[in-house]
Amino acid sequence: MPRDLSRSRSRSPSYRRRRSPLPVGHRRQQEAELKLIEEETAKRVEEAIRRKVEERLYSEEIKIEIQRRLEEGRKRLHEEVAIQLEKEKEAALIEARRKEEKARKEKEELENA
Repeated sequence: MPRDLSRSRSRSPSYRRRRSPLPVGHRRQQEAELKLIEEETAKRVEEAIRRKVEERLYSEEIKIEIQRRLEEGRKRLHEEVAIQLEKEKEAALIEARRKEEKARKEKEELENA
C-alpha cells in the first residue's frame, strides 16, 4: 500500500519550536499578572512582618527588657567613668610628686652650688 504523500505533511522541528503554546499577548498578560501577584504578596508579607515587629516592640515584656538593658548600660558606663577618673587622679598625683621631687632636687643643687 503506497503512502499518500499529499495528505501527510511533515513538520520540521524548527516549526514546532517557533510556535509557543500560548499566543504572545496571552503570555505577556500572564507574566504581568504573575508580577502583580508577586508584588502584592511581597507587600502583604512586609506588612505582616511590620505589624508583628510593632506588636512585639510595644509589648510590656520588650519594654521591661529595654529598660533593664538601659540600666545595665548606665551602670557599666558609670563604673567605667569612675575607673577612668581614678586612673587620671592617680596619674595627676604621680605627676605632682615627680614635679615636687624635681623642684626639690633643683633647690638642693642651688643650695649646694
